[in-house]
Amino acid sequence: MRNESEKLGKFKNAVFSIAQKEVDKIVSEANKESEEYLNRVRSENETFVSNGKSEIDKDEKAAAVKEVSSYNVEAKRGLLRHREEITDKVFEQVRQRLREFVKTDDYVNLMVEKAKKCAEENHGLKGRILIGRADSRLIEKLSAAGSYNVEVSDNIESGGIMIIFDDINAAYDYTVTSALEAQRQTFIARAGLSL
Repeated sequence: MRNESEKLGKFKNAVFSIAQKEVDKIVSEANKESEEYLNRVRSENETFVSNGKSEIDKDEKAAAVKEVSSYNVEAKRGLLRHREEITDKVFEQVRQRLREFVKTDDYVNLMVEKAKKCAEENHGLKGRILIGRADSRLIEKLSAAGSYNVEVSDNIESGGIMIIFDDINAAYDYTVTSALEAQRQTFIARAGLSL
């Protein structure tokens, strides 16, 4: 089963590499636009001051500083919008690949591996595995992976499994949705997309 994990690791690294290049390009463009805008505003303010208007009173100077600050805030908002668009674009591609992956035998093997490992770690306790409606093909294999009852849940839409041990009040979330969200947060942090 290490082979499937290595494949998933390589897949994740390949997606991150492609996404990082796209992120770097878009962030660079957004930073350049922001810097150009700020330089233009600063230049206009300097020109205004150097044209003999140096006797601007305190209130007008404060208004100019407030205006520059407002432009800075707007530039940061624009950069944040670009970052969100990048992240959404990258993770839509990841979602599509995951939709394809859940149709494969590697996916079935990975879910069985997770169930077996979880059973071993919990010393063979009786547990429940929740699966989505689209994963009914997993029922027999997951039942054989440990001492589990397999149940269909409408809450698992994208694939994966949730393993619950009621006796010890423990749950293990191996759903695609939670894995994708964890990877999204990791990607945002690694790509420097958070403000």
